[in-house]
Amino acid sequence: GTSLTEDHARKIARLNPEDPSATLVYDADNAGIKATLRASEMLEGARVNVRVVRLAAGEDPDSLLKRGDVAHFQRAIDTAQGRIEYLIEYAKSQVDLQTAEGRERFLKSVYRILVDVESMSETTRFLESAAIYHPMEKLSRPIAVTEMQKELNAYRRRRRAEQKRKSAAAGDGSLVTVPGNVPTNHVSNISFANDIYPPKGISLRDWERMSPAQKMKYSPRTVAPELIPKITA
Repeated sequence: GTSLTEDHARKIARLNPEDPSATLVYDADNAGIKATLRASEMLEGARVNVRVVRLAAGEDPDSLLKRGDVAHFQRAIDTAQGRIEYLIEYAKSQVDLQTAEGRERFLKSVYRILVDVESMSETTRFLESAAIYHPMEKLSRPIAVTEMQKELNAYRRRRRAEQKRKSAAAGDGSLVTVPGNVPTNHVSNISFANDIYPPKGISLRDWERMSPAQKMKYSPRTVAPELIPKITA
Protein backbone atom coordinates (compact mmCIF):
# COMPACT_ATOMS: atom_id res chain seq x y z
CA GLY A 1 0.00 0.00 0.00
CA THR A 2 1.11 3.57 0.68
CA SER A 3 3.91 2.26 2.94
CA LEU A 4 5.78 0.74 -0.03
CA THR A 5 9.52 1.28 0.40
CA GLU A 6 12.56 0.99 -1.86
CA ASP A 7 13.48 -2.24 -0.05
CA HIS A 8 10.05 -3.64 -0.99
CA ALA A 9 10.61 -2.58 -4.59
CA ARG A 10 13.96 -4.40 -4.74
CA LYS A 11 12.39 -7.54 -3.25
CA ILE A 12 9.60 -7.42 -5.84
CA ALA A 13 12.22 -7.15 -8.58
CA ARG A 14 13.97 -10.26 -7.28
CA LEU A 15 10.78 -12.33 -7.39
CA ASN A 16 11.08 -12.64 -11.17
CA PRO A 17 14.52 -11.38 -12.24
CA GLU A 18 13.96 -12.18 -15.92
CA ASP A 19 10.83 -10.05 -16.22
CA PRO A 20 10.09 -8.12 -13.00
CA SER A 21 6.64 -6.55 -13.11
CA ALA A 22 3.98 -5.17 -10.79
CA THR A 23 0.41 -3.91 -11.14
CA LEU A 24 -0.63 -1.05 -8.86
CA VAL A 25 -4.22 -0.63 -7.65
CA TYR A 26 -4.99 2.36 -5.46
CA ASP A 27 -8.12 4.29 -4.57
CA ALA A 28 -9.37 6.67 -7.28
CA ASP A 29 -8.82 9.82 -5.21
CA ASN A 30 -6.02 12.36 -4.80
CA ALA A 31 -4.32 10.32 -2.08
CA GLY A 32 -4.43 7.26 -4.34
CA ILE A 33 -2.98 9.23 -7.25
CA LYS A 34 -0.11 10.48 -5.09
CA ALA A 35 0.55 6.97 -3.80
CA THR A 36 0.54 5.64 -7.38
CA LEU A 37 3.11 8.20 -8.50
CA ARG A 38 5.35 7.47 -5.52
CA ALA A 39 5.09 3.68 -5.83
CA SER A 40 5.62 3.67 -9.60
CA GLU A 41 8.80 5.74 -9.22
CA MET A 42 10.17 3.38 -6.57
CA LEU A 43 9.38 0.28 -8.60
CA GLU A 44 10.78 1.63 -11.86
CA GLY A 45 13.87 2.75 -9.95
CA ALA A 46 14.29 -0.95 -9.09
CA ARG A 47 13.83 -1.83 -12.79
CA VAL A 48 10.33 -3.23 -12.28
CA ASN A 49 7.87 -2.86 -15.17
CA VAL A 50 4.84 -1.03 -13.78
CA ARG A 51 1.22 -1.12 -14.84
CA VAL A 52 -1.47 0.98 -13.20
CA VAL A 53 -5.14 0.08 -12.75
CA ARG A 54 -7.51 3.02 -13.28
CA LEU A 55 -10.70 2.83 -11.25
CA ALA A 56 -13.71 5.08 -11.73
CA ALA A 57 -13.94 8.18 -9.53
CA GLY A 58 -15.05 7.28 -6.01
CA GLU A 59 -14.18 3.60 -6.36
CA ASP A 60 -11.56 1.59 -4.52
CA PRO A 61 -10.52 -2.08 -4.57
CA ASP A 62 -12.16 -2.78 -1.22
CA SER A 63 -15.58 -1.44 -2.22
CA LEU A 64 -15.55 -3.35 -5.51
CA LEU A 65 -14.72 -6.66 -3.88
CA LYS A 66 -17.08 -6.19 -0.95
CA ARG A 67 -20.04 -5.73 -3.24
CA GLY A 68 -18.98 -8.80 -5.21
CA ASP A 69 -18.11 -6.99 -8.42
CA VAL A 70 -15.16 -9.28 -9.10
CA ALA A 71 -15.67 -9.23 -12.89
CA HIS A 72 -15.46 -5.43 -12.92
CA PHE A 73 -12.28 -5.53 -10.87
CA GLN A 74 -10.73 -8.17 -13.13
CA ARG A 75 -11.52 -6.09 -16.23
CA ALA A 76 -9.81 -3.11 -14.63
CA ILE A 77 -6.71 -5.23 -13.97
CA ASP A 78 -6.73 -6.68 -17.50
CA THR A 79 -6.79 -3.15 -18.99
CA ALA A 80 -4.13 -1.70 -16.68
CA GLN A 81 -1.96 1.03 -18.21
CA GLY A 82 1.73 1.75 -18.19
CA ARG A 83 2.97 4.63 -16.02
CA ILE A 84 3.25 7.07 -18.93
CA GLU A 85 -0.26 6.28 -20.16
CA TYR A 86 -1.57 6.71 -16.63
CA LEU A 87 0.04 10.13 -16.25
CA ILE A 88 -1.22 11.30 -19.64
CA GLU A 89 -4.76 10.13 -18.93
CA TYR A 90 -4.68 11.83 -15.55
CA ALA A 91 -3.45 15.07 -17.12
CA LYS A 92 -6.27 14.84 -19.65
CA SER A 93 -8.84 14.49 -16.88
CA GLN A 94 -7.64 17.72 -15.24
CA VAL A 95 -8.48 20.07 -18.13
CA ASP A 96 -11.39 21.04 -20.34
CA LEU A 97 -10.40 19.70 -23.74
CA GLN A 98 -13.28 21.54 -25.34
CA THR A 99 -11.41 24.83 -24.93
CA ALA A 100 -8.20 26.03 -26.56
CA GLU A 101 -6.75 26.85 -23.14
CA GLY A 102 -7.50 23.35 -21.86
CA ARG A 103 -5.92 21.70 -24.89
CA GLU A 104 -2.82 23.87 -24.54
CA ARG A 105 -2.47 22.97 -20.85
CA PHE A 106 -2.87 19.29 -21.68
CA LEU A 107 -0.15 19.37 -24.34
CA LYS A 108 2.23 21.11 -21.94
CA SER A 109 1.58 18.32 -19.43
CA VAL A 110 2.32 15.74 -22.13
CA TYR A 111 5.70 17.36 -22.83
CA ARG A 112 6.57 17.35 -19.12
CA ILE A 113 5.65 13.68 -18.85
CA LEU A 114 7.63 12.67 -21.96
CA VAL A 115 10.68 14.79 -21.26
CA ASP A 116 12.81 11.84 -20.05
CA VAL A 117 11.44 9.12 -22.32
CA GLU A 118 14.48 7.98 -24.30
CA SER A 119 12.81 5.77 -26.89
CA MET A 120 12.01 7.76 -30.04
CA SER A 121 9.39 5.24 -31.14
CA GLU A 122 7.67 5.33 -27.76
CA THR A 123 7.74 9.12 -27.70
CA THR A 124 6.28 9.29 -31.19
CA ARG A 125 3.51 6.87 -30.22
CA PHE A 126 2.41 9.07 -27.33
CA LEU A 127 2.66 12.24 -29.41
CA GLU A 128 0.54 10.69 -32.14
CA SER A 129 -2.17 9.80 -29.64
CA ALA A 130 -2.23 13.37 -28.31
CA ALA A 131 -1.89 15.10 -31.69
CA ILE A 132 -5.66 15.42 -32.06
CA TYR A 133 -5.49 18.23 -29.49
CA HIS A 134 -2.78 20.22 -31.30
CA PRO A 135 -3.83 23.21 -33.48
CA MET A 136 -1.77 21.92 -36.43
CA GLU A 137 -3.87 18.75 -36.52
CA LYS A 138 -6.31 20.75 -38.63
CA LEU A 139 -3.75 20.55 -41.46
CA SER A 140 -2.75 16.93 -40.93
CA ARG A 141 -1.80 14.51 -38.17
CA PRO A 142 1.85 14.13 -39.37
CA ILE A 143 2.30 17.92 -39.38
CA ALA A 144 0.91 18.12 -35.85
CA VAL A 145 3.24 15.35 -34.63
CA THR A 146 6.26 17.03 -36.23
CA GLU A 147 5.39 20.32 -34.55
CA MET A 148 4.87 18.57 -31.21
CA GLN A 149 8.27 16.93 -31.49
CA LYS A 150 9.82 20.38 -32.00
CA GLU A 151 7.96 21.71 -28.97
CA LEU A 152 9.04 18.73 -26.86
CA ASN A 153 12.68 19.21 -27.88
CA ALA A 154 12.43 22.91 -27.03
CA TYR A 155 11.02 21.99 -23.62
CA ARG A 156 13.91 19.56 -23.07
CA ARG A 157 16.44 22.28 -23.91
CA ARG A 158 14.79 24.72 -21.50
CA ARG A 159 14.77 22.14 -18.74
CA ARG A 160 18.44 21.28 -19.26
CA ALA A 161 19.30 24.97 -19.06
CA GLU A 162 17.23 25.33 -15.89
CA GLN A 163 18.89 22.30 -14.32
CA LYS A 164 22.33 23.75 -15.08
CA ARG A 165 21.31 27.05 -13.53
CA LYS A 166 19.97 25.30 -10.42
CA SER A 167 23.08 23.17 -10.16
CA ALA A 168 25.24 26.28 -10.29
CA ALA A 169 23.14 27.96 -7.59
CA ALA A 170 22.69 24.90 -5.37
CA GLY A 171 25.26 26.12 -2.88
CA ASP A 172 22.98 28.86 -1.54
CA GLY A 173 20.52 26.37 -0.04
CA SER A 174 17.49 27.87 -1.76
CA LEU A 175 17.21 25.44 -4.64
CA VAL A 176 16.51 21.74 -4.77
CA THR A 177 19.16 19.27 -5.89
CA VAL A 178 18.66 15.73 -7.14
CA PRO A 179 21.08 13.10 -5.81
CA GLY A 180 22.93 10.98 -8.34
CA ASN A 181 21.23 7.79 -7.15
CA VAL A 182 17.79 9.00 -8.28
CA PRO A 183 16.78 7.70 -11.75
CA THR A 184 16.30 10.41 -14.36
CA ASN A 185 12.59 9.67 -14.69
CA HIS A 186 12.16 10.94 -11.12
CA VAL A 187 12.97 14.42 -12.39
CA SER A 188 10.13 14.23 -14.90
CA ASN A 189 7.61 13.32 -12.23
CA ILE A 190 8.91 16.08 -9.94
CA SER A 191 8.05 18.64 -12.60
CA PHE A 192 4.73 16.98 -13.34
CA ALA A 193 3.76 16.68 -9.68
CA ASN A 194 4.72 20.29 -9.00
CA ASP A 195 2.39 21.54 -11.72
CA ILE A 196 -0.46 19.23 -10.74
CA TYR A 197 -0.22 19.78 -6.99
CA PRO A 198 0.11 23.48 -6.08
CA PRO A 199 1.40 24.74 -2.71
CA LYS A 200 -1.06 24.95 0.18
CA GLY A 201 -3.28 28.00 -0.07
CA ILE A 202 -3.01 28.37 -3.86
CA SER A 203 -5.72 27.11 -6.17
CA LEU A 204 -4.85 24.78 -9.04
CA ARG A 205 -6.14 27.36 -11.53
CA ASP A 206 -3.93 30.14 -10.12
CA TRP A 207 -0.92 27.79 -9.96
CA GLU A 208 -1.25 26.78 -13.61
CA ARG A 209 -1.44 30.43 -14.66
CA MET A 210 1.86 31.30 -12.95
CA SER A 211 5.03 31.66 -14.96
CA PRO A 212 8.07 29.52 -14.06
CA ALA A 213 9.65 32.61 -12.50
CA GLN A 214 6.63 33.13 -10.26
CA LYS A 215 6.65 29.48 -9.23
CA MET A 216 10.32 29.68 -8.26
CA LYS A 217 9.53 31.49 -5.01
CA TYR A 218 7.85 28.31 -3.85
CA SER A 219 10.92 26.19 -4.69
CA PRO A 220 11.61 25.07 -1.08
CA ARG A 221 8.50 22.87 -1.25
CA THR A 222 8.35 22.01 -4.92
CA VAL A 223 9.99 18.60 -4.74
CA ALA A 224 6.81 17.10 -3.24
CA PRO A 225 8.67 14.67 -0.94
CA GLU A 226 5.55 12.62 -0.32
CA LEU A 227 5.65 11.70 -4.02
CA ILE A 228 9.35 11.38 -4.81
CA PRO A 229 11.66 9.50 -2.44
CA LYS A 230 15.27 10.36 -1.64
CA ILE A 231 15.25 13.97 -2.74
CA THR A 232 17.29 16.34 -0.62
CA ALA A 233 17.39 20.10 -0.40
